[in-house]
Amino acid sequence: MYRDVVQWPRIRRRVLTGGVPQRQIERETGIARETVRKMIQFSAPPGYRREKPLQRPKLGPWLGVIDQIVEEDGSQPTKQRHCHIHRRRSPKEILQCS
Repeated sequence: MYRDVVQWPRIRRRVLTGGVPQRQIERETGIARETVRKMIQFSAPPGYRREKPLQRPKLGPWLGVIDQIVEEDGSQPTKQRHCHIHRRRSPKEILQCS
């Protein structure tokens, strides 16, 4: 995906208000026509979107156990915590462990 946020609105404005054809933009900039269409459709680069939820066939059955260990670590002394388990922790919580 083309993500130059400076050039994105310029190209969008040229096509929408200036009446410049998409093929001309493609020739001038070297950007693919499909990307120019996306520039017209979205006001900012859309980014990556996952279509299916992440599958974890090996880790999935253990997620509950891992969550329980992480919750129990809050009451443990600092040196006895499982600091290498960072699932669903904010960066502040991770830094507190080290």
